[in-house]
Amino acid sequence: MKNRKIQKNIKVEQELADKPESNLVERWSFFFILAGSGILFSYLLWPLLFPILFACIFASACYPLMISLQSRTGWNRPVSAFIIICFLFLIIFLPSIYLVVRLSQEVVKIYLFANEFFTAQYLNEVLFGENILSNILHIIFDFFNIPYTIEKFNEILFGFISKITGSSFAFLNSFLNNSFEFLIQFAVMLAALFGILWEGEKLKVFLFKLIPMKLADEEDILQQFNKMNYLTLVHNGIAALIQGSLAGLGLLVCGIESVILWTVLMILFALLPYVGTGIVFIPAAGYMYYSGRPLMAIFLIVWCVSVSLIVENFYKPLFMARGISIDGFLVFFSVIGGIASFGVSGLFLGPLVLVFFLTISKLYFKNYTTE
Repeated sequence: MKNRKIQKNIKVEQELADKPESNLVERWSFFFILAGSGILFSYLLWPLLFPILFACIFASACYPLMISLQSRTGWNRPVSAFIIICFLFLIIFLPSIYLVVRLSQEVVKIYLFANEFFTAQYLNEVLFGENILSNILHIIFDFFNIPYTIEKFNEILFGFISKITGSSFAFLNSFLNNSFEFLIQFAVMLAALFGILWEGEKLKVFLFKLIPMKLADEEDILQQFNKMNYLTLVHNGIAALIQGSLAGLGLLVCGIESVILWTVLMILFALLPYVGTGIVFIPAAGYMYYSGRPLMAIFLIVWCVSVSLIVENFYKPLFMARGISIDGFLVFFSVIGGIASFGVSGLFLGPLVLVFFLTISKLYFKNYTTE
C-alpha cells in the first residue's frame, strides 16, 4: 500500500513536470482568478471604504510629520505612528463631540430666535415698505408668478427655516442613533492609519508591483495624490481655520447670536473657492442693516472681505506655490460635485478625484499619443 502511494505521487509529479510552462488559456484563467479574488476582497472592504480612504488621506498628510518626529526623537516607527494617532484623536474626535453638542444647542436657539424675531409686523415693515429690498422681491415674485403677500412670504420663510432646522435635528438624531457605528468607523480609520504609517513602504511596493503601469507613472500619481492631500488638509485647512475664525470674531463683535454655529459653518465654507465665508456674513450684514445697525453691517462686510483678501492673495500664494496648479473653477466644481456625491466627505474626495483624472489624462497624452 505504501509503495503504491509513493508510485502514485511520483506519477503526479511527472505529469506536472511535463505540463507546459504557460499558455494563453492558463494566463487568462489565472487573470480571472486574480480578478475574482480582488473583487471578493473589495466586497469585504466596501463597508469600510470611507474610513480606509480617509486613513490614506491622513497618512499622506501625516507621513512627513511622523518622519520628522522619528528623526528628532530617535523613536522607532510604531511608536512615532502611535503618537500621531493619539494627536489626531485629541484634535479631531474630542472637539467633534464638543461641537456636535454645542451645534445642537445653537440650532434650537436659532429656531426660537426666528420665531420670535420674524413677526408679522416686522416682515410687513421690511418686506412691504418703501425700500430697495421690497422692490427687488416684488420683481422676483412677479417673475415666478407667485403672489407677493405677507401670508405667502411667511409660508416660504418658515417653511425654509423648518426644513433647515428639521434637517439639522434629523442629522443630530441620526448621529446619536448611529454613534456606535461612528465609533467603529473612526476606530477602523485610526487602525488603518496606524497600519499605513507603520507599513506604508511595504504596501507601496506591493501595490506598485500589482498595478500594471510603469513605475515612473505610478510615482507621478502618488506624488500628485500626496500634494493634493497636503494642500487640502494642511494649507487649505489652516487657511479656512484662519478665515472662518476671524470672520466669526467679526460676528461676535457685531453681536450676532449663535456665533459658534456660524463660525463652524464659515470654516467649512472657506474651503470652497470664490464663495467662501460670504455665504454666511453677507446675509448676517443684511440682517443687521435692516435691524437698524447699518454701521455694524458695513464693519462686518469690510472686516470679512479684508480677511478673505489677505488669506486668498497672501497666505495661499505664499504657502501653496510649490503645490498643484489647478484652475480655481475646476476645484470649485469638484468640491461641489464631491459634496453632492459623498456629503461632507466630498470636500476632500472631490479634489482628489479631480487630481487623479488630470494626472491620468496627462500620462495618457505623454505615453499613448503622438504629436
